[in-house]
Amino acid sequence: MQFDCGVSKLSIGRPTTLTNEQEENLADMLIDMARKLFGLSPKVVRQLVYSYCEANKIQHRFSVKQKAAGKEWLDGFLQRHKNLSVQVAEATSLQRAAGFNKVKVERFYNELQSVMFDTEGKQLIPGVNVFNVDES
Repeated sequence: MQFDCGVSKLSIGRPTTLTNEQEENLADMLIDMARKLFGLSPKVVRQLVYSYCEANKIQHRFSVKQKAAGKEWLDGFLQRHKNLSVQVAEATSLQRAAGFNKVKVERFYNELQSVMFDTEGKQLIPGVNVFNVDES
């Protein structure tokens, strides 16, 4: 037995601040920014949403004092857009930052080339045997 209550989709709780279309646009923008290597922390995303709402005169219940959407809003947004991941960036040590310079990077790639290829340019190690790992 089926009941038809005349409503296509029931939702519980308050309506979302942004429409589905606005949220999709925001999600696309965040993905685009990630591709361009912008590191967006949760705080920055919350501030960005607040600014978006203010600029577009969208009514919201976000903190005027903090000029940011709430943590609960961000949690709900991420639940609705599971393809997104917004995290706090890991700090880079001073030694690691200082070690990342043109001379050291060129030296690394020269060493890598000498291990991967012989003097005639023949590949000694197949690409499928190269893995990206960190020090842990």
